[in-house]
Amino acid sequence: MLRAFIVLIATIIISRLVMANAIKKLTDEEKAKLMSNKDINRGTIRLLVIFAALGLFYYLLYATPQYAAYLLWAFLALILFSRIYTFLYAKKRITQLQLPSFYLKYYTIASVITNVGLLLFLFLIVEKYLFQ
Repeated sequence: MLRAFIVLIATIIISRLVMANAIKKLTDEEKAKLMSNKDINRGTIRLLVIFAALGLFYYLLYATPQYAAYLLWAFLALILFSRIYTFLYAKKRITQLQLPSFYLKYYTIASVITNVGLLLFLFLIVEKYLFQ
């Protein structure tokens, strides 16, 4: 269990570092456009929804371990839908804000890192239920 959280936290930190590096490369004007974007709150809300779903998943996993595989697939579907929507929406906003193409590249890399970390986290959480 601890391994799962360490993996998740490590990948989130790495993806944040990737994005911090991308932001450093933006001009002051581009940074202002990015920070004045009202979608920052929307991203926070999506993150809170994911954490709430993660909490529910964790609770259901321990309350009904016999359904671990079903819970995992349902949660993976939810996460996959959420991550795809978030990525496509962010790509659209980055394009609308006319940010440089390297910023989208860094965003894509950070998203892949976060998604891999999330998948590893879920796998490490349920591995003891799946391989009994």
